[in-house]
Amino acid sequence: MRIVVDTNVMISAVLWLGTPHRIVELAEKKQVVLCMTQPMLDELREVLQRRKFQRYLETRHTSVEEIVSALLPLVELYAPTAVADIALADPDDEIFLGCAISADASFLVSGDDHLLRLKQCGKIKIVTPSDFLREAHLGDDEDETITRKPSAQT
Repeated sequence: MRIVVDTNVMISAVLWLGTPHRIVELAEKKQVVLCMTQPMLDELREVLQRRKFQRYLETRHTSVEEIVSALLPLVELYAPTAVADIALADPDDEIFLGCAISADASFLVSGDDHLLRLKQCGKIKIVTPSDFLREAHLGDDEDETITRKPSAQT
C-alpha cells in the first residue's frame, strides 16, 4: 500500500516514538511504501535543520542527513504533480496532495487541519496517523503524539 506522509507527521515519526513512528515501522516491515517527491525531501531537510529540532538531534547523536539517509530506503520517489482542480486553503499543502495523486496512493497522512478537512481526494483518503492505522488495519491508535496543526499556523 502506497501512502504519503506530510512533513509534520514525518518529523514526529523520526524524532519520537508513538503513532507516527509506527507508520515508519510499517514501512520498515514492507507493509506500506512511503511516497515522496524531491520537494518533500527538501522540505523535510529544511524543517529538521531548524533550531527547535537541534537539541533532539543532539540528544539522539544524529544529524539531518543521517535521518534522511535512513529514511530513503523506505521511500519511493515520484515526480511532483500540480494540483490544478482542487482549491486548497494552504497552497503549501499542494506538494503532499500532488505526490499522493502521482503515486496513486491510498492515503495521505497528515495532522494539518487544511488537508484533513478535505477528507478525501478521489480515492485518496486524507487522515490522521491514528485514523490511518485504524482504517488500514495495520496497527492500533493508542498514544498519538502528533496533534493537528492549527489552521492559522503555516
